[in-house]
Amino acid sequence: MTRAEGALHPRRRLIAFDVDGTLVDSAERKVVWQLLNRRFGGDDGVNAARFAAYLRKEISYAQWVDLDVGHWVSCGATRAEIATVITEHL
Repeated sequence: MTRAEGALHPRRRLIAFDVDGTLVDSAERKVVWQLLNRRFGGDDGVNAARFAAYLRKEISYAQWVDLDVGHWVSCGATRAEIATVITEHL
């Protein structure tokens, strides 16, 4: 398929989160979800508690993500603010 046929549509974008720090690192040794949780109303205690609940199989990975992202949304996170956190810290 050629570009003209739509295989590489210029309006499509890819968003990828490196949630475990494999691709990018912060000076604080935090991964993106830790930084976003801190910025949008959480703290390192919230991060640790949710991670521990996941490890104990009290919540699934999907539930953990829903808790984090839902909290960001309830705190008014915008795409621009998320991008700012990423560009300033990673």
